[in-house]
Amino acid sequence: MGDLVLTRITDPADAQPCIDLARRYFDDLVELLARDCGVLLGTDEVEQIHADLIAEGPALLVDPGRVYLGTVDGAPVAIGVLKPVADGVGELKRLYVDPAQRGRGFGRRVFEQLMADARQLGYRRLRLETFPFMEAAIAMYRAHGFAEVAAFDGIEGGAHGVARFELFMELELD
Repeated sequence: MGDLVLTRITDPADAQPCIDLARRYFDDLVELLARDCGVLLGTDEVEQIHADLIAEGPALLVDPGRVYLGTVDGAPVAIGVLKPVADGVGELKRLYVDPAQRGRGFGRRVFEQLMADARQLGYRRLRLETFPFMEAAIAMYRAHGFAEVAAFDGIEGGAHGVARFELFMELELD
């Protein structure tokens, strides 16, 4: 099996594989929230979350946002998003690797590319939302200096009743 090829997506016409992977991410997340937290999100709510992502997508494709698609042998396997949220502040979103491709360092590659871009774009702080059951991701974030913080303004989970299960993390960039 081949290596990961990362492509920055800048044209909405090229974004469908990212949208499809984001859909899989949400489907996986809904299952994990039900299994590990007892949270049952309705189909309408999940569809609204996905519609919101699609609606904000075009703004993330241009500076100072970033959307990356990772492929292996041409097949989409990973995504990651850098979302501007305030002057000098970005949020890492939708970092996802197809479960069949995990353990190959692909998530780390997408994450490190997003971090490099954030520095190059002049971000001073990065933040993210995650869940305790995402243990490998949390370990990676901590290894790169992210620390837990209190919930910040604009959290996505707050609108869907899952914020109480989330971890919020931040990193001051040098």
